[in-house]
Amino acid sequence: MNYTNLFPELLKKIPSLPKNSFCYDSIEDSNYNKNQKNNNFRAFIPSGKRQILWFLKDGTNYYSILLEYQNSKNIKCHFKYIAFDKILASGLGTMMWVTQIGSELSLNKIIYLKGKIFNLKRCGDHMEKIRYLIENYINNLTHSSFIQLRIPTIHDSRSVLSFVGNLDYQIYNVVSLSNNYNIYIKNYYALFCVSCSDSLNDCYKLYCKDKNGEIKYYQNALVNNLNCSRMLKKFFKIKHIQYENIECSDSESDGDDNIINIETNYIYCLFDKNHKRWKPYKLCKDKCELSNINKIKTLEVKTSKI
Repeated sequence: MNYTNLFPELLKKIPSLPKNSFCYDSIEDSNYNKNQKNNNFRAFIPSGKRQILWFLKDGTNYYSILLEYQNSKNIKCHFKYIAFDKILASGLGTMMWVTQIGSELSLNKIIYLKGKIFNLKRCGDHMEKIRYLIENYINNLTHSSFIQLRIPTIHDSRSVLSFVGNLDYQIYNVVSLSNNYNIYIKNYYALFCVSCSDSLNDCYKLYCKDKNGEIKYYQNALVNNLNCSRMLKKFFKIKHIQYENIECSDSESDGDDNIINIETNYIYCLFDKNHKRWKPYKLCKDKCELSNINKIKTLEVKTSKI
């Protein structure tokens, strides 16, 4: 099959997308009660490229296409092997906002369902419908050629950023299932300069700017799970040598908390209110200014409320 000729023809059939296709708009609800048990559940939407999974029919053939968007424009498209019920390709087909996590696609929101715009607003309604689609209209085949479909992690954690830091994928935002209240993770980032003081024991020092703009030691980073430990070792390109190759030395040098080692990285961190410490989360690849002590203290207070 010549996909070079097929894709341009399929792209001509893309229906118009609503403005809120890649987000959930907050809902004003006078009946909303944050103290009700079911209202504490949230969807943890993955961070990644803006993509749409499209189930469609062209002639007598059925396709599942992954569309990549940038600035509301389609820039790339890929064919994906997914076993799905033909009814999803009815009319204009079924379209969903998705994010790729390794060999999986997280289905974040329904845009079109069986040819019609999906008009339900609440994130909880979307998650419930998506779960139903996966269970009844999708066959998640365990084969290397097929991509797996899933829903985002859903949890009722009272410590949102603590929970975010323990997930095995990075988060774009956290959405309430009840009223679509959004918590955008980047609004809680503090940028630290991080140095490794003891990789075997996962000891990393965090540095920020003080009130005078000088770079000073702030605290040791929170590294409380294997994912974070491996992430930092990857950032610092740490590979532990074998014990038989270690040379003994009698000399020891005193450390100075205000002297940054040569091997450092700028890393975005999230504050864990349960441990009262900052946890490395995402490598900063651009030249950005370190967070100052005032911003860090403000974020600690802000984070303690979610």
